[in-house]
Parts: sequence; C-alpha cells; structure tokens
Amino acid sequence: MKTEANILHSCEWEPALVSALQRGHLPEEVSRHVASCPACTDTAIVWGYLHDVEQDAADADQLPAPGLIWWRAQLAERRKLASRSVASIQIVQNAAIALAAILAVTLLALYAQTFTQIPALLLEGIAACFLFSLPVAGLLYFWARSER
Repeated sequence: MKTEANILHSCEWEPALVSALQRGHLPEEVSRHVASCPACTDTAIVWGYLHDVEQDAADADQLPAPGLIWWRAQLAERRKLASRSVASIQIVQNAAIALAAILAVTLLALYAQTFTQIPALLLEGIAACFLFSLPVAGLLYFWARSER
C-alpha cells in the first residue's frame, strides 16, 4: 500500500543541478527550473545541507595535534603555579617594606631627643644617604614588580 507521499520523485534536471551546485554557480535557466520544480528544490536543499556538513568536518580537521594541545595545557599550568608563587613572594616583600617603614618611624619618634645632640655634619650625612637611597629603593621596588 504505497501512497503518493512515499514515492520519490526525480527530475531530468537533477544531474545538471548537482553539477552546477558543485561548480558553485547556477545558470539562470537551472535557477528558474529549481524555483518551479519541488524535486529539484529538495535536491538543492539537501545538497546545501550536505555541503555545510562537509565544510564543518573540514574545519574540525584543522585542530592542532593532540601533543601540542597537551603541551599548551602543561605550559598554562606551569605559568599559573609560577604566578601563585610570585604572588606570595610579593606579599612577603610588601609586608617587609611596611614593617621597615613602621620601625623607622618608631625609632625616629623614640630617639628624637637624641638626634638633637648629634653634630650637624653627621645629621646632614645621614639625611643625604637617606635621600639618595630613596630613589634607588623606589626603582628597585618598581623593577621587582614589573613583568619581565
């Protein structure tokens, strides 16, 4: 008991249509026929779908080699671990700088009376050393924080 919907219809234009679709250019005559023929319209739709699937498969074939993917993942993991270790070093470094600054201010406050008894030339020398060491310390600090 076959019904009319189960019967596949074909058209004499199908070979010309498929050939034109493979070349990528539909002549005007074939294009007009496809617009009026349901069998050729279906053929064009199916051919377009299969062509898209083939292109997607070709794009998937261009994946990098598995060894390269694995190597990149290992490299990313190493970089992540290195950034963690650098972050902990920077935390300790910043804490040491803050502690040194607090200690310097505390000592200055405790021995302020003593500094008035030190000869002026010695105080000028200490001040000059301190002022010259500040830019160097700043440069070293920012150099250590920069990414090389």
